Amino acid sequence: MNTNVILMKPTSRWNPAWRTVCLLFALWLSPATVSAEAIPALLAVPAGLNPKVQSRLVRERASLEQERQVFLEDARRFNTRPAEAQTDAEFAALGQRRATHISRTVAFNREVVAASAESKASAGQEAAICRLGEMRGEVHVIAPDGHEIAPATAAGMPLMLNSQIRTGADGHVTLKFPDASSVTLGPRTTFYLDVDTNTTSKGIIARIRQGIMKFIRPYQPGHAESLRIGVPTAICAVRGTELEANVEPDGTGYVKLFTGKLDITGTKTGATFPLEAGQMVTLNADGTIGRPVPLKQ
Repeated sequence: MNTNVILMKPTSRWNPAWRTVCLLFALWLSPATVSAEAIPALLAVPAGLNPKVQSRLVRERASLEQERQVFLEDARRFNTRPAEAQTDAEFAALGQRRATHISRTVAFNREVVAASAESKASAGQEAAICRLGEMRGEVHVIAPDGHEIAPATAAGMPLMLNSQIRTGADGHVTLKFPDASSVTLGPRTTFYLDVDTNTTSKGIIARIRQGIMKFIRPYQPGHAESLRIGVPTAICAVRGTELEANVEPDGTGYVKLFTGKLDITGTKTGATFPLEAGQMVTLNADGTIGRPVPLKQ
């Protein structure tokens, strides 16, 4: 008979391996939870829309609301059951239902925003100037009334006067105009749509306060040039033009003309001079504009 006795010093710490086993066992016993958080709210359908569109949106909203209530009740019942009464298949199915409902809600909200904007434009309350095209990275869209529109909702919607766009360090967005013109905004850019009050045509100005913007307009003989490009120190009247404008935080920058023609008017002096394809001007911090020079290679 072995009479040797091994004495072990008591310790308040668990063996690491045993502690891991216990934690995993506790997690296994804990019931799973289907999250009902971060589901976006359904936008209300405004009055005054096209009757067919409004009727369809009202029906879709009612269907989504019912779908949401059923999901929330099913998720509540699942979450209140003990772990042994839950199944992986049911948990996965509820997760898929949640993801599908969020996707449908975002699509519905996007339709409501677009339909409302179209209704205002057709009623003459506001003029739709362009539409938002491709967006990627950090992009903030600010409506004329000052509220920010979620990027997922903003994609494809029309922009009105006084709409603003701000891009972050990785932001890019393209705007599409009815005359086939396009504006592409790069990172760290602040852009807004304004009315040109300094000309008799009262055209639209696509203004850039800071950042980089590329503008392309196909040449259209006899077409009235109602859209102008604005930088802090100048207004550019474009004709069949491809240009790039860059504005730094201190107001310096440049305007480069690749194709077409451009009349550039300094806002400080009021002087206008032409810019030909293959030329550029610099924007100075004191509000003046440099004379046209060949594009830098």
